[in-house]
Amino acid sequence: MNYALGGMEPTCTPAMPVLSICGTTFTLTRNIRNDDYSLSAFGQYPYDLNGLWTNVGLTDTGATTTVDITTVKTFTRT
Repeated sequence: MNYALGGMEPTCTPAMPVLSICGTTFTLTRNIRNDDYSLSAFGQYPYDLNGLWTNVGLTDTGATTTVDITTVKTFTRT
């Protein structure tokens, strides 16, 4: 996870994903490393914590990031 979020070494602490909630909708936003094409990152959500977790692709937000090797991506679910 450290690597996927843009960490450059094992002791690095990159910014953690941000979860925001508005009514019945939640959005998860995070910086994702963009310099490794073998890296696959996606979000996951369940409708029931005991149930099946569903993978969902991340959307580029176009926001500026302070970490050169990352892109700000997000997913939203109701």
